[in-house]
Amino acid sequence: FVPHTPVPMPRPRVGTMGGKPRVYRDDKHPVHAFKDAVWVAAKGFWLNVWPLVCSLHVRLAFTLPRPKRLKGTLAAWHDKRPDLDNYVKATLDALNGVLWADDGQVCSLYATKTYAAANELVGVKITVMPAGEL
Repeated sequence: FVPHTPVPMPRPRVGTMGGKPRVYRDDKHPVHAFKDAVWVAAKGFWLNVWPLVCSLHVRLAFTLPRPKRLKGTLAAWHDKRPDLDNYVKATLDALNGVLWADDGQVCSLYATKTYAAANELVGVKITVMPAGEL
């Protein structure tokens, strides 16, 4: 579990420099702090073990801050923007070189995003398992 508010991966920004298109990133975007938190948590859990080099099943459960408009104390589905796939992209990218060599090894993925229940921590729960044969 990474106790940090999940941040979705932003769209790439493209500008021109010298008449040539260039992709640039905003180094101050909050996604970098989220990816650092994921990396630190995974590194601390995985310690000095080599990254996995097999096919993997990954499960991600994102728990997001509960807005004041939601009444009650139970968890609720987060069915608004930002999109789930952008949270997934940021998380999988952060784990490259730590849990696995490359996120291309992920052959099966299950992801959810919910609003936190009362007194529930926000963050992302990450489960990784080697994929068996079909």
